[in-house]
Amino acid sequence: LDAALRFKVSDQLNVWAGKFKYGFTRENLEACETPLSLDRSLFVRAPYVTTRDLGVSVWGNLLNDMVQYRLDAMNGRNDAVSSPEAQPRISARVHLSLLDPEKAYGYKGSYLGQKKVLTVGAAYQYEAAVAFSDTTNATGSVDYKAWTVDAYLEYPIAGVGTFTASGAYVNYDLG
Repeated sequence: LDAALRFKVSDQLNVWAGKFKYGFTRENLEACETPLSLDRSLFVRAPYVTTRDLGVSVWGNLLNDMVQYRLDAMNGRNDAVSSPEAQPRISARVHLSLLDPEKAYGYKGSYLGQKKVLTVGAAYQYEAAVAFSDTTNATGSVDYKAWTVDAYLEYPIAGVGTFTASGAYVNYDLG
């Protein structure tokens, strides 16, 4: 599924180029082998592309891994049949880890009680001329804009178990 060149300059600066998960929603970035549940949302991901895209991501961890940033320039929707012109899809994401840090490129849906995690994230995504405004005549264009906020909590309690909660809000705008 993924094929990427990964350059780690430091913990604060990583550059990935190739095909991999784009950095918009937490749910899209969760590893498939460690989901919180098998029920994945049909809506909490970017429209018009699958969960992966071709492009470049610059990302890193700051302030003792409490803050993570990501900037992506991805291929986006680029078929001339359904979109007016090929434009890159730009994403920016930041998260704040208030307990144990989540410092990898991807997330886990569960750490199986091995970490105490409280992470709050936010992202913005944009692609110009993503679709025709008049699909019947294949004319005009609309831009795609979206923003999201999310939170993830996992807290193990000895002798009781591990409590996990995750939630997100996404606002999509196609003009």
